[in-house]
Amino acid sequence: LFTPLDNSFPTVAGSYVDPAKDVVLVVDPGKLDAAIRDLVRVGIDRVVAWAEPSALAGLPLVQSKEVSAKDAQAIVDRGASFILDVRRAGEYAAGHIEGATNIAHTRLSVRLADIPKDKPILCHCKAGGRSAYATALLERHGYDVTNMAGGFDAWAAAGQKLARV
Repeated sequence: LFTPLDNSFPTVAGSYVDPAKDVVLVVDPGKLDAAIRDLVRVGIDRVVAWAEPSALAGLPLVQSKEVSAKDAQAIVDRGASFILDVRRAGEYAAGHIEGATNIAHTRLSVRLADIPKDKPILCHCKAGGRSAYATALLERHGYDVTNMAGGFDAWAAAGQKLARV
């Protein structure tokens, strides 16, 4: 279940969707053809149904856990969580949370074995979008994961400690 929101749709879908599984799109009718083309271009051709976003109104949708940068600092200070930075390597090198592990969101599905299941995970990216996708993927695989609202930008803006490579 994906909703094409922006130009990252084919990248995220290509990274997170198993091409052997059926896909149901939730998309505005005017974007349906483009969404299907985007999926086919990344090797996903099993679109079996679609629905307009309004069809989800009133359904009990799962919401991921999320914390502010301030609350994330308390999590980091306790040291009991695995800190997952899903930004690109260059973003990570320019500045990151001390002790964070960097796995780009586009590589996450093939690197699940590198992420511990025996501790909670604090996940972040630059502004919160990529980590929201990553958080949802990890939840589907049984991880206890929390997304940091506002991402690394919010962390830095709050004056939190930064590390560099």
